[in-house]
Amino acid sequence: MMCRKAEIELYLSSLGSKSSVRISRNCNQFSWAPGCQSGWACSTQDTNSFANNSFENPVPSRAENCRPCCPGFFCPRGLTCMMPCPLGAYCPLGTLNKTTNLCDPYSYQITPGSNQTCGSADTWADVITTNDVFCTPGHHCPTTTQKLNCSKGSYCRKGATGEKV
Repeated sequence: MMCRKAEIELYLSSLGSKSSVRISRNCNQFSWAPGCQSGWACSTQDTNSFANNSFENPVPSRAENCRPCCPGFFCPRGLTCMMPCPLGAYCPLGTLNKTTNLCDPYSYQITPGSNQTCGSADTWADVITTNDVFCTPGHHCPTTTQKLNCSKGSYCRKGATGEKV
């Protein structure tokens, strides 16, 4: 389920684009696997891919065993793979807000009428454009799935992995 080089390059090249949809082998007008949705990922059918050094190969076929993105990872819309969230980010499993129909603490919506649930984060770029992924001021995130209050007498800036005195 981890993204390969071609998928990471596709994601990075789309960061400046106004469209959030990335056109790939698995996510296009003819094929839209459940893992193409924000916060979801799928497995590849190629079980020997890393052993055969195919990390360099183009985007693999990923439409099997689609499921919510794991905590600590992000799964962007239009790709069917997951990437680790960077240190300083907080990427827990999202929960469905029944009032807004959005996955909190993120801002994506699951497909209405589907049996999908919220996954983890759906985007990451920088502290300005992906504000909701970084650890909030007054907290520190020693891991990408742990968010702790800053102790009295110390401070924690946005994206902090530890406390400052």
